Amino acid sequence: MALTPRRSDALPLMATAGAFLALVLFAACTPTEPAEGALLNTAGDTVYTDGTYIVSYSHTGTDGWQPFLQLRVRAGLITEACYGAIRADGMLVRNDENYVERFRLETGADLPGFLDRLEAGLGARQELPLEIPITRLDERVAWSNSFAVLADVALHLARVGDADPAVIPTAGPYIGHDHPDELGWEARIVIIFGEAGAAAASFQERRVGADGTVSVKADDAVYTEAYESALDLTPAGIAAELSRQFVEVGVSETGGGIALDGITGASGTTNRFQMLADRILATRVSVPLPHKLCTR
Repeated sequence: MALTPRRSDALPLMATAGAFLALVLFAACTPTEPAEGALLNTAGDTVYTDGTYIVSYSHTGTDGWQPFLQLRVRAGLITEACYGAIRADGMLVRNDENYVERFRLETGADLPGFLDRLEAGLGARQELPLEIPITRLDERVAWSNSFAVLADVALHLARVGDADPAVIPTAGPYIGHDHPDELGWEARIVIIFGEAGAAAASFQERRVGADGTVSVKADDAVYTEAYESALDLTPAGIAAELSRQFVEVGVSETGGGIALDGITGASGTTNRFQMLADRILATRVSVPLPHKLCTR
C-alpha cells in the first residue's frame, strides 16, 4: 500500500529536493577556475577550450612516416602534447629501433628525447613559436617543421573548441629517381600533392660525365634537334606533357598505379616517368591512427 504524505509533510521534502537540485545545477554551471599558466584573453577567459584535439597528416611522406599530434586541454591549460608518427605497417616512430638509431647517427640526438622536447616546449609556452636551436640542417628540421604545422592547427581547434580530428594534406615534395640507362641518363621526378590529388609534377633526365659535369637532356642541343625532327617535340616538351597528363589523370586512393596516354615515339621516357610515379604512389599511404596515440 502506498503511503501518501500529508501536505504539511510533503512540503519540506519538496523544498529539500528543490534545494538539492538547485545546488547541483549551480555546481554544473559554475565555470571552472582557469589553471595556473593558462592563457587568458582580454576578458579574463581562457583562450583554449577544454578537450582533446587530434591533428594528423593525410599520408606517409617521403620518409615513410605520417606525423600526428594530440593535445589535451584542462581548465584552459595544455596539459599534454603527444607528438609522433605512424608507418604504413602500423609501427610508431618512437618504437622503431632501427630508425631511432639512424636518426642518432645522423643528428647525434635521441629521437624520442627530441620529440619530448618539442612537446615540453609547447607545454611551457602554451603557444607558438617554439625556440628549438638546431645548429645544422638535418632530420631534426623536418620533425620540427611538421610539429609546428600540426601544433598550429591543433591550437586553432582548441581556440574554437572543435574536437573533430583534423587532417592536413601531405604535400611532399615526393622525389623519385632511377639508375642511369645504357646511355647514362638518370630519370628524376618530383611530385607535389594537394587535397584533390597530384597538384604538380616535374620530370627530368640528366647525365653526369666522367669529369662530374651534369648534363640535362632538356637542355641538350643534339637531343633537342633529334626529338624535334622525329616527334615535333623537344625533351622539355615531352616532360611537360607527361607531367600534365599525370596531374589531369588524378590519383586513385585505392592504388593500382596510373595509366598515361604516353607519347608516340617516346615510350622509353614515358615508361620511366610512369614507373617512378607509380613507385611514389605506392609509398604514399594513408594510415589510420591507433585508438590510443599516447602510450607513455
